[in-house]
Amino acid sequence: MECLWGIDFGARRSGKTAVAIANEGKVYFHQVEKGKDTDAWLEKLMEKYPPTMVAIDAPLSLPAGWCGGIGDLFYRQCDEELKAMSPLFLGGLTGRAVKFSRKARAAGIDIIEAYPKGVVAKLLNCEYPEVGEDLTPLLDLLPEGTEIQLTAQPTNEHQLDALICLVTAFRFSAKEAMTFGKYGEGLIHV
Repeated sequence: MECLWGIDFGARRSGKTAVAIANEGKVYFHQVEKGKDTDAWLEKLMEKYPPTMVAIDAPLSLPAGWCGGIGDLFYRQCDEELKAMSPLFLGGLTGRAVKFSRKARAAGIDIIEAYPKGVVAKLLNCEYPEVGEDLTPLLDLLPEGTEIQLTAQPTNEHQLDALICLVTAFRFSAKEAMTFGKYGEGLIHV
């Protein structure tokens, strides 16, 4: 049985990293406590609920100009297309996300870069769901036949973004995700 994850990746000790895990048709929310090491927490969570696929809201690559290619030094093509922040602006968070993705891939886990604001802009007519609001428009983006049940409602914007990333994981797995950017530099899926 597939276990899909959506991660809203935050600063290492900020308490803002949240994970939405879909396992056996149910979605569970997890969030690191403020002051705890997010990276160690994620490793333990992966041991407890091993994912087959992860969609993470964090850059997983640098612009081509930094990687021996010809191109921009500040933005990847996918960042330009979706008006996302530069991976350089996010600095250490980008480095941690790349490290996480390398470990996940080495363990046989599929991992993609997601962007909740891109989902909102491209698929939800710029209507960002708010905590406590009806999530039907977001859940309607799931591939046809996908049956999931939320075990709880997201309690903050980080859990909500993790849920949006999880929807992206389902869309990607069903080959329904939109892809931005270029191969070899970085792709964002919505």
